[in-house]
Amino acid sequence: MKQAFSLHSSRSWLIDSCWIIFLVGVFYFSLIGLRAFTTPDEGRYAEIAREMVVSGHYLIPTLDFAHYLQKPPLYYWLVAGAFKLFGISDTVARVPNAFLAVLGVLLSYYFARYSYNRRTGLLTAGIIATSLLYFVMGQSNTVDMLLSILLAGCLYSFLWGLGQQGWRKRLALWLSYGLAGLAVLDKGLIGIVFPMMFIGTWIILRWDWGLLKRMHIPSGVIVFLLVAAPWHLLVELKAPGFLHYYFIEQQYERYLTDVTHHVMPTWEYLSIAYFSIFPWMIVFLFSVYSLLKQGKKLISSEATALFLLIWPLELVLFFAFSYSKLIPYLLPIIAPMAIITGRFIDQVWRDKAMGLKAMKISVGLVGFIFLVIAVIGFNGEHWLASTLAALDSPKQGLTALHSLAWASIAAAIFCLISLFFKKVKIQYGALFLASLLVLTNLAYGINPFNTRTTKAIAETVKPLLKQHPTAKVATYHIYPQDFPFYLRHQVMVVNWHSDEFLYSLKYDRASWQWLIKSNVFWQKWRTQPLYVLVLRDNLQGFISQAGKIKPILITSTKRYVLVANQKVLTK
Repeated sequence: MKQAFSLHSSRSWLIDSCWIIFLVGVFYFSLIGLRAFTTPDEGRYAEIAREMVVSGHYLIPTLDFAHYLQKPPLYYWLVAGAFKLFGISDTVARVPNAFLAVLGVLLSYYFARYSYNRRTGLLTAGIIATSLLYFVMGQSNTVDMLLSILLAGCLYSFLWGLGQQGWRKRLALWLSYGLAGLAVLDKGLIGIVFPMMFIGTWIILRWDWGLLKRMHIPSGVIVFLLVAAPWHLLVELKAPGFLHYYFIEQQYERYLTDVTHHVMPTWEYLSIAYFSIFPWMIVFLFSVYSLLKQGKKLISSEATALFLLIWPLELVLFFAFSYSKLIPYLLPIIAPMAIITGRFIDQVWRDKAMGLKAMKISVGLVGFIFLVIAVIGFNGEHWLASTLAALDSPKQGLTALHSLAWASIAAAIFCLISLFFKKVKIQYGALFLASLLVLTNLAYGINPFNTRTTKAIAETVKPLLKQHPTAKVATYHIYPQDFPFYLRHQVMVVNWHSDEFLYSLKYDRASWQWLIKSNVFWQKWRTQPLYVLVLRDNLQGFISQAGKIKPILITSTKRYVLVANQKVLTK
């Protein structure tokens, strides 16, 4: 039964909101500065926002000061705003997503409470905040959290609006259209394609074609276009060819071809989708089974629950059939899965006969998984020897594995002890605390395994660049996208053929001065002061091509080597 907002309940809504904001906020914000960027995405999006702040140009995003038009700018604007307010750093770059993560938990609490009851809302909030993928993305600087929140807000507004009358209904539906427009401004056409897919399937299954008349489609389309269209038209005027590149090459071809090389086996992608809500994935299965047992009643009497099932299923299948599969694309499925799971746990809480055994099975199996993780962690020096050997600090990596193992042991104990109680809140609390402990430990221990970061190298060369302002920096046959951000400096990119610069190489002739080929680079190597970042595996080939001007080592990691072409540059 939908729980209407009333004066009698307003105090509990406010109290719950304050606690969610405080607790989830402390959990997420306290951990965002513990590690360097994970490349390529985090470094790329931070650098785009930094260049907006440095250049003062916000209409056309740039990467390494070359036009970057794969995605719209809404998320970059948020990060640029954070930089303007708090300064430029990797920690500040993650502030918008941490804020959005808290907002997403709060919105899902509101919708679950409105649709069902207060306890379902609170259970849902806890499930989302401690789900593996949601936590990881809330700690990262990527566009996907904003998309997830905008899609959730769009669909929540739509479903809420259908239960209203008069101006409230119209306003809610217009809000839904507007949020879809913002989702398009964040990540392109999927911002409107997904709502259309989910709502269309929902209408077909319920055979409720009259809903189309109640959706205020003509005025809603106007609201959507007023939000989504202006930026696209303005960029086409400034950068002719953009619309074809953006809609055909970056939307259509990315989905139907392997142009981006983000190919993943479908079975693997489906498995990741299922485990994205870890450690709640097993109780989620029981939740879905409980709904499907209702048969036709699910369609006729459980309209909201049916919609919440369609949402993650269609999204996962949409990407399962795509050539471009990335794990962050799955983030929007967490909210509906959490509400379905929270509602099931609430039902068992009220009537243990419905599923106490299911809760115990779920918690027991998750406890066993934590034990497996602990065994792997304690045997890391043997079972993960090659992984540790590739780290810059194998000892720190081994310490992190042992720490994770101890945290997993504690998590397993929480789960296994809860099996001796016949109270659902004990099993829920065990999963919640276990996940909280392991996720926190994961955030603290992941940094040694981030072998692709160039932060340490950039910090070494930054003072050298101040001493030698005429020197240039180049990346040879690589482009670590956190490098220009940490360096706070543009770099020459040599022989890098990837989708980051597809638009610039076709249409942005000015960028050809620093997006160069090998023959141009070797001329510069002989005639001007250069710092060059090279993969360690490519160093011997680089030395052999350097000829008489041998590269001078500045600094290195297990993955990268920074060299110079003049001895004076080392001082």
